[in-house]
Amino acid sequence: MEKKEKNGLLSTKVRTIEEQAKQTYDEFTQKQTNLEKRLFLMAIFNRNKMLFYKLLSEHLVEFMPIIYDPVVAESIEKYNEIFSRSQNAAFLSINDPNGI
Repeated sequence: MEKKEKNGLLSTKVRTIEEQAKQTYDEFTQKQTNLEKRLFLMAIFNRNKMLFYKLLSEHLVEFMPIIYDPVVAESIEKYNEIFSRSQNAAFLSINDPNGI
């Protein structure tokens, strides 16, 4: 019986963090709105913190208004529409003020 090669899920080439950062930043720049950019960056944060912080260190001034105010306020306002993962957030109940 002939053994067939299987295509796996692993990349054919290991990319450096610099190559990953460049490709990811190029994808980031294709996003149309700041909210889309924030959601994209938070997805990177959830999957690959090293890559996220590499990008953040290279584009700090550009990213700060996207990952913090004012875009974070917009993401909070639209939380029900965009919720996908808690990002290690805390739940605070207005019905239990002593538990805050």
